Amino acid sequence: MSKFQNRLNDVDHLISAHERLTGRRRAKPTTQQQQEGAAITRAGIVLLCAAIEGFIEDIFEEVANSIAPASHTTRLENELFKPTTRKLNTPNSFNTNMLFANLGIWWLLDEVRWQKFSPEDVRKWLAKVIETRGQIAHGKQPRVNLVTLRSWRQRAQHYAERIEAILADVIRKRTGANPPGWANLPLHANQPHVL
Repeated sequence: MSKFQNRLNDVDHLISAHERLTGRRRAKPTTQQQQEGAAITRAGIVLLCAAIEGFIEDIFEEVANSIAPASHTTRLENELFKPTTRKLNTPNSFNTNMLFANLGIWWLLDEVRWQKFSPEDVRKWLAKVIETRGQIAHGKQPRVNLVTLRSWRQRAQHYAERIEAILADVIRKRTGANPPGWANLPLHANQPHVL
């Protein structure tokens, strides 16, 4: 999760830069400041989506390495990672679910939820982030603001924490051991378990 946290720090730096540029609401920003602030926000959306994609790729490989026998390292690299995580490109719900199905973890994102945010809400949020990133990458200027970026960044944090907790539980069930270096957060009592 530390790589993911570093990626989120980049988003946080852009949020801070936006706040410094636009004066943190002390006065109405100039048109130039508004335009520059909007560009920073769009850059933050692109970095946020890249952080989510990188997180999914990294945690998939960590889980695979945790549940596969040590003797399979070369096969994992050549036969699993190259055709899957190295070609993910878009971490949408379908791609993420299909990626983890390669490890026998079915419909992972159906289990991701947090307070007042259902799995359906998670899928809609993720689709909106990816759609907005795509618009930005293709030269459009979707209407997103700093409040949206902050909100999406916070949701990305929750998303990663929930996925990590669910997958830590999968690793514990399959290997009898805690994943090394992970938060090892217990699932909530009402949280369904992925098998």
